[in-house]
Amino acid sequence: MNRTRIRRLFQALAVLLPLQYALVGLVQLGGGREPWPLLVMPGFKATWHEGMPLLSQRVTFVLHRPDGSIRHLPADTVLAELPYSHHRAMLEAFFRPASLSGTPETERIRRPDARRWLWDRLQTLTGSTPVQVDIVWEALRIDPKTGALQAQPLDTLTLQRP
Repeated sequence: MNRTRIRRLFQALAVLLPLQYALVGLVQLGGGREPWPLLVMPGFKATWHEGMPLLSQRVTFVLHRPDGSIRHLPADTVLAELPYSHHRAMLEAFFRPASLSGTPETERIRRPDARRWLWDRLQTLTGSTPVQVDIVWEALRIDPKTGALQAQPLDTLTLQRP
């Protein structure tokens, strides 16, 4: 292909892409569904259909103190030093039980340097070092009609104080 044809192709695409977006906007205004794919693929964002339950997971750190008391900390509190956008990835990469991921590689919190970080972080948050930490994973199901929340335990990763 020569340079003139390539330029014309890019010019045509520069005109067609805005027209495509205008067409998509008109179709949606008319109450239709998104007409994908045309020239551009969709953003693959999460979609939800009315009436379907909302599904998620919750991670809670259960601290067993030397005096026998128990304290529950949400994962967001334990990971508050990190940007919020990193919390889910950190939980899945370091704190997920092997039974949920299919591999012990996601139990990276068992490594000495990671365990040291966790114990130091819990000491900072609570003022005392627990003797055991249970990292509890739960499946959450929210009924949009009633707002009822159902929590079902998935698994627990248990760490003893070193």
